[in-house]
Amino acid sequence: MTIRARTTLFATILAAAWISAGLAPFVSALIDAPEPIDFARDYVGARARLEFGRGVVLADDAANAYARTIGAPQVTLLSGPFLPHPPSAMLPVLPLAALRFELASRAWLALSFVALAALAFMLAAVATRVEPPDRRWP
Repeated sequence: MTIRARTTLFATILAAAWISAGLAPFVSALIDAPEPIDFARDYVGARARLEFGRGVVLADDAANAYARTIGAPQVTLLSGPFLPHPPSAMLPVLPLAALRFELASRAWLALSFVALAALAFMLAAVATRVEPPDRRWP
């Protein structure tokens, strides 16, 4: 298969996948951007880390109370913890924790779109690769 055919095939499959979802995921992301619950959990943990230092882990009701004081949405706790991720998951959020919640959540959304675009370019590079990958293990 020629490089042009591979590129066309990849672009067609990518376009079909995008069209099948429509604009709904992007519109939903923009509408929910001011109060994304999944980001709120990591943001509250990262903000507490900046404000209170290492070793302070806010649990459930205390985390919701703290979220209220910093302008983050409260999380409905349905038999699970407030912070379901390991502590290392807040590392990418730490630089945004100094910002207000709404600004931080919009910045996180923008970074997510940048990461999505980077992924598309990387997949295109892999899909249109001419030479076979090196099969040797180090």
